[in-house]
Amino acid sequence: MPVCKDSGRKMHPVLQVRMDELPYRPETLEGVALLTLWFDLQAQGLTKSINGHGFEIRTYDSLEGLISLGPAYREHDTFPTFPIKWHGLEEDLPDWEAFDGAPPMVMRSWNSDWFDDHPARDQRAEMQQTMPVKIGGYDQWWQSPQYVEDGTFVFFIDSTSRGQLGFPRGGNGNFFQTSDNWELRVDFT
Repeated sequence: MPVCKDSGRKMHPVLQVRMDELPYRPETLEGVALLTLWFDLQAQGLTKSINGHGFEIRTYDSLEGLISLGPAYREHDTFPTFPIKWHGLEEDLPDWEAFDGAPPMVMRSWNSDWFDDHPARDQRAEMQQTMPVKIGGYDQWWQSPQYVEDGTFVFFIDSTSRGQLGFPRGGNGNFFQTSDNWELRVDFT
């Protein structure tokens, strides 16, 4: 069980992903059989963090030798454990701020109805409310993107009352992999 380098507290398991269950595997997870995410559930100020400080990601290249604790296992009495039903996302779109170079002229218009009323905007909001974990594709931001230098977006977790996991102000966490570490950027809604 990982221990937070900042607080010295034991971390709690939040997410376990078997790569063979995913409808899509990002290139950054090639060669990974299992990914686990742990959190110090009492950590404060997790807006920008690196692996081991408030959260810990561990990856395993094989399931061999790992012991299954079963679907009913609970690390903590108040923290629920339940399986995830993965869905493939056919059309994943970037945020408008992810355009390379200047945004198209239409984006500089004083009338923003074309953006605010676009169906994809509502679809993104619905996805974040009904599917709180997303692996691969584009990162998800309510505020301006906070990219990680030399980092690749890998997965997203949204606050969820059902799962009793919450980021500050009901935000979400985007997890990036760098050449030698994992980094978290929390976005507030």
